[in-house]
Amino acid sequence: MKKFIAVLNVFTVALMAGAYVLHFFSVRKLGMVRWLNFHSQNIENAIPLNVVKFIVLAVAVILIAVLAWRILKSPQRTGGAIADVILAILVVVAYALVVFAISREVTKAYVFITIIVGVAALLQTLTLALVNVRLGR
Repeated sequence: MKKFIAVLNVFTVALMAGAYVLHFFSVRKLGMVRWLNFHSQNIENAIPLNVVKFIVLAVAVILIAVLAWRILKSPQRTGGAIADVILAILVVVAYALVVFAISREVTKAYVFITIIVGVAALLQTLTLALVNVRLGR
């Protein structure tokens, strides 16, 4: 279980790094901007992105708050569990910043960054749920 949690944490960090790389190249490469504009429009037509991003944010904030509280109050908590809680809080704060602060005018990769960081937030929610199960709570 520890290795699986570690793999999930590495995957979360990779998703966050991927979102940054996507933003980096969207600012510097014109071909990337064309690709992003075309595919962003297709995604926005298929999914009500504004509704989905706020639902994911609400679910992630509520579940991570409850799970973090349960982990931090547990007498069996370890340093790894506390590190998982800190990473989860950082990811959710980053997602909240993406949802509230970044718009289409800021970056052309807005749709993809929102999706990638949202997946990372949900992945951290799953990680904290597994840490809770491992602590026997």
